[in-house]
Amino acid sequence: MASLDETLRHLFAELSKRQLLDNAVVVFTSDHGEEFLDHGHLGHGANLYNELIHVPLLISTPGQKEH
Repeated sequence: MASLDETLRHLFAELSKRQLLDNAVVVFTSDHGEEFLDHGHLGHGANLYNELIHVPLLISTPGQKEH
């Protein structure tokens, strides 16, 4: 995870330096999750457990105040 953090930090620093974030909407999301024997299954299948359907969605807009 630290590697991803560093990569994103570098990406946003470069975008900011080039003033590309001034009018940009940035959206991050992810694929579905996986079960790791949480409910007796491994991987992903036809279940609707939170581990499989709850994924992050992060949206940043110009002028947005941080919470």
